[in-house]
Amino acid sequence: MQSKNRVFTAKPLSQAIAATIFALAGEVALAAPCPGAPVGGTTAGCTLTGGASVTVLTTGLITSGVSVTAASVAGAVTNLGTISGANALLVDSGSTLGSLTNTGVMNGTSGDAILVESSSSVGSITNTGTISGSANGMTVTNSSTITGTIVNDGTITGSDNGIEISNSSSVQGDIVNTGVINAGSSNGILVSNSSSVTGTITNVGTIDGGSQAISVTGNSSVGGINNTGTLIAGTSDAIEVISSIVGAGGIVNTGLIDAGSYGVYVTSSSTINGDILNTGTISAAGAGISVSSSSVVNGNISNSGTIVAGSSSTGIYFDGTLNGGIVNTGSISGGAGIVNDGLITGASTGILVDGGTVTGGIENNGTIVASSIGIGLTSAVVSGGIQNNGTITAYTGIWVDTSSVVTGGVTNNGTINASGDGMGVDTYSTVDALTNSSTGVINASSDGIRLETSSVVTGAITNDGVINAS
Repeated sequence: MQSKNRVFTAKPLSQAIAATIFALAGEVALAAPCPGAPVGGTTAGCTLTGGASVTVLTTGLITSGVSVTAASVAGAVTNLGTISGANALLVDSGSTLGSLTNTGVMNGTSGDAILVESSSSVGSITNTGTISGSANGMTVTNSSTITGTIVNDGTITGSDNGIEISNSSSVQGDIVNTGVINAGSSNGILVSNSSSVTGTITNVGTIDGGSQAISVTGNSSVGGINNTGTLIAGTSDAIEVISSIVGAGGIVNTGLIDAGSYGVYVTSSSTINGDILNTGTISAAGAGISVSSSSVVNGNISNSGTIVAGSSSTGIYFDGTLNGGIVNTGSISGGAGIVNDGLITGASTGILVDGGTVTGGIENNGTIVASSIGIGLTSAVVSGGIQNNGTITAYTGIWVDTSSVVTGGVTNNGTINASGDGMGVDTYSTVDALTNSSTGVINASSDGIRLETSSVVTGAITNDGVINAS
């Protein structure tokens, strides 16, 4: 039986290298350039370079995403159809995209639907369709920038976060939601790790966070936070600011906040350079509004709406520095109504309830410095009493005026330094008791305890402490 002789011929080195490169190219196929003409059928993933743009028609489908990589410059991505891929849109490695407009469907099958990373930039992002990611709906991270605005008038869904701006990234305009943002386990909108939004985060639609609705954390900053829609926080805070700054826009709620923990939570040396204002409804399992841990508010904390806090929590809790006052003309209820454990300074009245209702009382355990009244009531109803366990320095320490009603008494256990009256009741108001306890000190240039025209004290007036009055 005759055997076959096989002859092997050595290839030159250059041919061997070329063959190896060819084989690798077959294993790692590079995406082709995106079509210049609108995509009306099905095409594989593609890349944009050289200022090129891509438009996907309503009948179009891109199956492996659109990418702008390797410091490329691209024009616009306009999607009326469907873009699907590990990332539906990837902009990375110092690349630039002029704009993204989505009225169709963008689906991130194994990552973020939209990912802008690694010092890249996009001019603006507008969504009136559906964006869905198996991680985040949209992420801008690692020193990347949106030079304009992010607007959602459709639906953004992420298994983790809806929109994430992180790791020294920025949005130089606003983030505006007039649609729906759903976050599976984390935040509806997250700004974190030294990131910024120059404008305002505005919600007119619905943001439903598995944990927080809006979170600004880790030395980040935003120009303001404004909710006129609905914020839902499943297990935590609807709006939280941690070790961060909110600008002159402040925090404003004219809509509905429904929180598994705090409605508004400002903590860990944060600064609010505007008002915290509620004219809507805050319903929270914890505190309605809480400011704590060396945080500063350069403005007022005002409620003319409704705050309903948990039965063992506080409507408005303050333990920081307030360069303004706490003003309630609405309704506050909780285990405690208004509690100050910090410093309130710079307002005419430190804590003012004007025509509003507080259930759970008013308590000062910190310091109030006011030019007129430390704690004042006008045409108000307070159940749970008024207590001063700290220090009040004002023209009048505590004043109940203009047909107000207090049940639970007015009690001073701390120090009141008044250039006028220490505490008193005026003009058809009713209090069930006035007490200066054994630890109480009232220093007044006029009366220590004063009762004025048609005022009523239904119980006792008691002094077990010290009153120094002229």
